[in-house]
Amino acid sequence: MTTTAAQIVANVRRLSSLFNNNLLSDTQIVTLFNDGATELYDWMVGQFETWFLTSVDFSLSGGVGQNIFPMPMDKLLKDNTLELSPTNNTPINIPRLGSWGDRNRIGQTAGGFGLCGGRRYYPAGSNLMVFPPNLAAGSYRLWYTPKYIPVVLAVAPTGTLTAFGAAGSVTFTGGAVTSANIGDTLTFAGATTSANNGSWAILLVTDANNIVTTNVASVSEVAGAATVVDQPVNTTPNFNTVMEPWVLYPEIHAAISIRTSRQKDTSDLQPKLAQLKQRIETATANRTEEVSQSPLRDLQTWGNGYYG
Repeated sequence: MTTTAAQIVANVRRLSSLFNNNLLSDTQIVTLFNDGATELYDWMVGQFETWFLTSVDFSLSGGVGQNIFPMPMDKLLKDNTLELSPTNNTPINIPRLGSWGDRNRIGQTAGGFGLCGGRRYYPAGSNLMVFPPNLAAGSYRLWYTPKYIPVVLAVAPTGTLTAFGAAGSVTFTGGAVTSANIGDTLTFAGATTSANNGSWAILLVTDANNIVTTNVASVSEVAGAATVVDQPVNTTPNFNTVMEPWVLYPEIHAAISIRTSRQKDTSDLQPKLAQLKQRIETATANRTEEVSQSPLRDLQTWGNGYYG
């Protein structure tokens, strides 16, 4: 079980000797924790980039302008590999184009281009492009390293929860919901009808007081004593599962920042942080001994007329 945001706050307050002092809010403490967690995450990715590997599937119809996939830039840190026909027993790896300047030098017919059919992919800004366009049609899976997802405390949204409606509709009074909240996860508790309780993502914002969630089984009723908290999109209430064994690292990192800002002694924490980083490096050695995966790139020369 991973450490929750509330547990992280309590641990950092103890390590920093802040305890119940309100000099820093819980939200500020979690922000300091995320600074250390991001440092640890980037270090682990640098050691072995597939620690946190995940994927997204998409299809292209092919042709000029139809060879482009808008990558999930709110989540993507770097691309890893691209597969063609990912649901087959043996998906085909599409090599990464050697350079942007070579994108128009690829042959326009599929004959003699090997298993990948002459295709190459290239991440250009926020788009992934498959070349040549006329051969780009197909189903693909992009494997990528995601960004660190920050731990954030869920909070009650502005306004008062007033009523539930059918098909996921929810009404507030004095609300302040905007389109920026689409994707947030709302957790409801205490509703009279159990179908209205649970965690659901915001699907549509009609106005500041009316939204639609993904709870298609919701039932119309007055909210009464029901409560709701909001978990912002692209955040998590719990620490990263893979990094959980080393949660103490960002906690100490945050505690040092707090003590430093208060001009308090950190001499007891600095050695612990250094020792912990050494332990992490030793513990991950077996995995990081493997050769790092680099994108498949073009190895053929241009002079022999073969590219595939």
